Amino acid sequence: MKFLNGRQQRITVGLSTEVSLRLRAGDRILSGALTTDLTSNGACLCLSAEEDLLGSELELKWVSPTVAQRGYSVSTPSVGCSVVGEVVWTRPGEAGAPSGYRQVGGRTVLAGVRFLPVAKEAEDIIEHLLGQQQGEGVVDRAEGPSVISEFSECVRPSGHRIALCHDRPRTDLSDDAPIVVLAPGYGESKRDYVPLAYYLAGNGFHVVRFDNVNHVGESDGLVTQFRLEDMETDLETVLDYVAAQWPGRSIGLVATSLAGRVALKVAGRVPHLGLLAMINGIMDVQHTLQAVHQEDLIGEHLAGVRKGVVNILGLTIDADRWLEHAVQGGYADLSTTQQDAEHLHAPVVLFHAEQDAWVDPASIEAVGAAMGANLRHSYVVPGALHRLQESPRKARTVYRQIALCCQQELWPTRSMARMVEPSHREIGVQNRAERERSKKRRPVGKSDHVAFWQEYLHNFQTIPNVADFWRLMDHVYRLMGDCHHGERILDAGCGNGNLGVFLQLNQAFRQRYARRGDFRSPDYVGVDFVPTALAQAMTNFEQVGAALQGQFYEGLRAYVPMSMRVCRADLESPLPFPDHSFDRVVCNLVIGYVRDPLFTLREYLRVLAPNGRLVISNLKPYADLSAIYRSFVETAQTPDQIEEGRRLLDNSGR
Repeated sequence: MKFLNGRQQRITVGLSTEVSLRLRAGDRILSGALTTDLTSNGACLCLSAEEDLLGSELELKWVSPTVAQRGYSVSTPSVGCSVVGEVVWTRPGEAGAPSGYRQVGGRTVLAGVRFLPVAKEAEDIIEHLLGQQQGEGVVDRAEGPSVISEFSECVRPSGHRIALCHDRPRTDLSDDAPIVVLAPGYGESKRDYVPLAYYLAGNGFHVVRFDNVNHVGESDGLVTQFRLEDMETDLETVLDYVAAQWPGRSIGLVATSLAGRVALKVAGRVPHLGLLAMINGIMDVQHTLQAVHQEDLIGEHLAGVRKGVVNILGLTIDADRWLEHAVQGGYADLSTTQQDAEHLHAPVVLFHAEQDAWVDPASIEAVGAAMGANLRHSYVVPGALHRLQESPRKARTVYRQIALCCQQELWPTRSMARMVEPSHREIGVQNRAERERSKKRRPVGKSDHVAFWQEYLHNFQTIPNVADFWRLMDHVYRLMGDCHHGERILDAGCGNGNLGVFLQLNQAFRQRYARRGDFRSPDYVGVDFVPTALAQAMTNFEQVGAALQGQFYEGLRAYVPMSMRVCRADLESPLPFPDHSFDRVVCNLVIGYVRDPLFTLREYLRVLAPNGRLVISNLKPYADLSAIYRSFVETAQTPDQIEEGRRLLDNSGR
């Protein structure tokens, strides 16, 4: 299926709609409504209403058999379609009422409705309507996106399906444009390489991205069964597919991290490869495993130690199976990498981060020497970490250089007067589209969501002892401002209560040294949807409160503990508090995990009092946690605590 990635899929409709306003006293029909625009997760309605609809729940039932889309007649399925949504914005509609709308009574209102989770039947009908946009009636607009993405697949010899995405320029359709294959890094999917693909496609190249089998993404298989052999077979299959689809075209390959090590081996066996670019390629697997996990996993495996299913470099996999193939497949150490480098035929360009904790600089020099004349360039990226996307500015610099190297090696007849910068908006839209696509193909139910967080929070009892975590808590605390006049604090997504404990400690010692009569402890409320986490939070609060009580001398000053309460609530639903209930709302490392951040933010603002403060922290996209993990391991006292650190790496990207 083809997806135009310049905008969210939206069709303009004139669809008669029966609307029921859901009230506590019962539903009320709003007659004469019209759906004017439709997307996969919401709609715009024109209707007549007296009351303020903002925040109301509406049930929409589409009753018209056809949709008028830019002058074309689009058939809808004959089955009825009913969905429930929340009104997230409204505005007067008298001046902008669409043709075909007839006012029934009251005032005309345009309302934006965000769909709540819908039944599969309704979802299919919505997708049918949106799919019509890709049919014969679509007009090719001059102001459309600069890059077009087409999803497809190929099948490797074992029968496993490999999910692909072909990104191509919209207007420059040169017959000799090279094909550049992007091999995803370990723990990454093709979606992580949308920005690089758009740099290349925006400058005339065709790009093929893919997901590995038994890995994250849309391809077949289970992550626990992943081996380096999967990366190897997938890459060979995709390169053969590209050579068959575009015969005679020059082919380049860009591979990152552990995929770079695999690409180094495969490139020596593929005669039609015109360029290999490696971004932070791992040259010595044994060294990387020891640097990250503080254990010689390869050496222990060779000595007969078996690990079972554990975390390896951020993925929970069958470690024994993985390590066995790393040894048997010739990936174990630096010497095997040097041997593969000596068999290369294609020119190579290396990019390596200056502060890469996974790669030994000496191994880069050793492998570069083994490449000989095939090594065209070796670039150091100042200040960068192993995961290059962690710094978008540094990543863009590397992407520009990769595009230039591809032009020089794969397309020397083409003159690139200036580099075309891709649209950040187009990249963002495509990222969101692929994220939603992935969610639909691998849906996670609410019960699974709760179970994941229950296990996650149960396992993380040591993380508050890490210095990096306490620095974060201190920063959040300072952003909250002074809290010594009885402020009401909401900790949204409190988990085990780590922020609450931090507040207890700070407030206790502020109280101890405050002037008499000049201090009132704040009131704390923590909310989460995991019952066991809330129980653990209350236990932590009680233990800290009891310990603090003994820190104050009787008769000198009485200790007045903070009011510490918890409440079970889902941040993806309306919060169970009246408007303006809190002077401080804190959401620490949570907002990136909710499914509709905009809705959750609106709830935070609703319960925030005038002149209050909203403090939000979140892991930035593509955060490289390897440095934090190493700090964690250095403070760990037991093997269980080291394993907890591995789970931190494993779950951080979910």
